[in-house]
Amino acid sequence: MLKEELDSYFNRRYRGLPDSDDVEAWTPIDDQWLKEMELRLAICRIRAHKMLKGEVLSDAELRKMYPPSTLEENGYFQWFEHDFEWYFDPEYCQCAHLEDYQRLALPDTDEYLHWDYYHDTCSTLRSDQEFVYFWETLASKTERFKNFQSAELSERKRIEHVVFYHAVKIAKECTHIFSTLLPSGYSEYLWSVEFDTTRYKDFPCMYFEIWKLVAKQKMSLKDALDRVKEKGMRSFCRFDLEAEFRGGQQQWPGPITRNYNTYVAEIDEHLTDDEAYRLIMEAVKKIVAKLKCYYDYAKKKLDIAEKIGLIPPAPTSTLSTNLQDDMVMQRDQTHGL
Repeated sequence: MLKEELDSYFNRRYRGLPDSDDVEAWTPIDDQWLKEMELRLAICRIRAHKMLKGEVLSDAELRKMYPPSTLEENGYFQWFEHDFEWYFDPEYCQCAHLEDYQRLALPDTDEYLHWDYYHDTCSTLRSDQEFVYFWETLASKTERFKNFQSAELSERKRIEHVVFYHAVKIAKECTHIFSTLLPSGYSEYLWSVEFDTTRYKDFPCMYFEIWKLVAKQKMSLKDALDRVKEKGMRSFCRFDLEAEFRGGQQQWPGPITRNYNTYVAEIDEHLTDDEAYRLIMEAVKKIVAKLKCYYDYAKKKLDIAEKIGLIPPAPTSTLSTNLQDDMVMQRDQTHGL
């Protein structure tokens, strides 16, 4: 029933980039608009460059210091982007119908699950704002289900249905999200929860047990590894343990030994278990890298866009008051209120 409801919801609305063969929608930007756009983006680049040096200047100050002729003579300071963790995509800058926010892109740094998909989606400002709302609201509504992966199969399926139910309800409030982002965002949310409740549970537990044996009981690291091996082989740590013991046979430090000596060995033996576990969790997040989802991509883009003056400053809440009001109105209409 839920799947039918979601399918029906998507059939009633579609929002996203125009089809590639929509000639009118993908009309190239004309010379006048192109120049105006380049002037706007140049000010953003200069502001970001100044911020790297600790200088914060207003639009008025920047425009006074850098008149249009100076910006044009200096190629709109495009080379500044070499120092940034973002850039204005040249292809998107040629399309008349796109927002400046859509032209902003994050480089492929191998830290995202599906960078090509995120980049090609070219989501609007409103869409990304609503997506962040969708993700964060789903997380708050389903907080009590974070450990569902450890439940029995039948119970886990029931919980997944409840999470899906919340996702559909929240999605109905978000009328400007690009439609393709909703199913992929839901799948990535489940993946993120599973990652946190497996790898970010098993690895901290293993390193914590090793730390207690070595730091508290003064056991050698080799003996501590032998002690945790059997239990670890039944968890997500088994691949690292297999590599560790293969390395031991070849007389070189395995991954667990290297990581323990680098990140964990210096943790004070006099700390409480809770304090030590917190530090080990921080260490594990360096050891076991978690790829970033579209939520992370959108959050970072929104933060950068605000800092460089591409979009207005956000209020204290995730969404602006007007955006929240629009969603409440949409919700009330949906329920016939």
